[in-house]
Amino acid sequence: MEKQPGPGYDFPDFTVYFRSMKRTCRLKTVLLSAALFAGGEALHAQAWAQLPDLPATERDDGVCFRIGNKAWCGTGLQAGGQVGSDFYDFDLISETWSPAASLPAGMERQYACAFAGATYGFVLGGVNAANVVLNDLWMYDPPGNTWTQKTSRPGTLLAACSAFVIGDTAYIVGGNNNLGVSASKEVWVYSITGDTWLQKSDTPFPGRWRASACSQGGKGYLLFGRDENDGFCSELYEYDPIADSWQQLMFFPGSGRNYAAMVSDGNVLLVFGGTDTLGSCYSDLWEYSIATNQWTPGTALPSFGRKGGMCFSGMGNLYYTCGIDQQSIRTKETWKYTGVTGLWNPDKERTVKLHPNPAQTVIYTNYAEETFSYRIYGIATGLVLESAAGKSNTSIDISTLEKGLYILQIQGKNALPATNKFIKE
Repeated sequence: MEKQPGPGYDFPDFTVYFRSMKRTCRLKTVLLSAALFAGGEALHAQAWAQLPDLPATERDDGVCFRIGNKAWCGTGLQAGGQVGSDFYDFDLISETWSPAASLPAGMERQYACAFAGATYGFVLGGVNAANVVLNDLWMYDPPGNTWTQKTSRPGTLLAACSAFVIGDTAYIVGGNNNLGVSASKEVWVYSITGDTWLQKSDTPFPGRWRASACSQGGKGYLLFGRDENDGFCSELYEYDPIADSWQQLMFFPGSGRNYAAMVSDGNVLLVFGGTDTLGSCYSDLWEYSIATNQWTPGTALPSFGRKGGMCFSGMGNLYYTCGIDQQSIRTKETWKYTGVTGLWNPDKERTVKLHPNPAQTVIYTNYAEETFSYRIYGIATGLVLESAAGKSNTSIDISTLEKGLYILQIQGKNALPATNKFIKE
């Protein structure tokens, strides 16, 4: 089904929040309540807080890894076009940055991937300043603040791969040869304790590069990326290392993307930012519940959309630093997101009521404003319908929708955005 576009009020949870805010705005703490009340009881609140900038040049396409209460961020393409090898550590307790050892001279790179074991961090491959694709592997020792070269990955030279760790094994998925020929379906595993590589079965879905990846509960997760036909993917896959098999989960309820960030926090996957086929950069944040296999919009970053930044989680928070916007302007801002719910029960959602629900042709709302824009997302198909602000939007025509489960998001001119689910019969 084709979506029906129309201009209207902005949708902060799905596109760019506070479009009217200037890039120079330096909000140090922004509390954005999700305004979910049940009988006067707030279900949860979500907040973004701006932290100290990365103490270095603005950049994108860098890498990061976390060990304990510290994260290390570095490399990437810096403002001015220089490819970096420098690293900085971020203390999650004091929320401060400190310089760390750079990769050895001549090892500058972008489009690398990174992962960490219990005690060491690793940086794999990428593209160097001469535009040469690399397969080398470097290990970082935090106590010694030193880098040691380990066994390079065998096989095809690939950059922009995705990585996640399960136990003492790193899984490296996909990538691109930087020549625009094809996205890879290759899956390689690296033994962190044994310093050995083994190729696994290719992915059963089209190859992809610059996908988002993380692990949780002994499983790996892969989302987004560009495929071998240069399409922007929106599928979410779960990898079972025991069966060496992939299972497709719920589609992301929005545009396909790459250069997005995804991390895990408890039983939830957090997804932020990225870019789509039109080159738009996003500032939205989404939560995916592994337990219920459903997506929930979080609170968008109160700043411009961005892609290619460095993201990590810890202490119940998501952290995002650096990146680049759709005007190709790089940043070194650092932000922290708190208020991860882990669960979303639409039956307790009281921000907007929908009736009848289920419905066949029309649904009605009790939204605070009679004039608003709305978007409807199919759980498995993404955006299917949108409408500009109108005089009679308290009733919404859903007669053209296929039967199924949908998410409705409403945005008025003055009131907070509202979200709820409904069933089309």
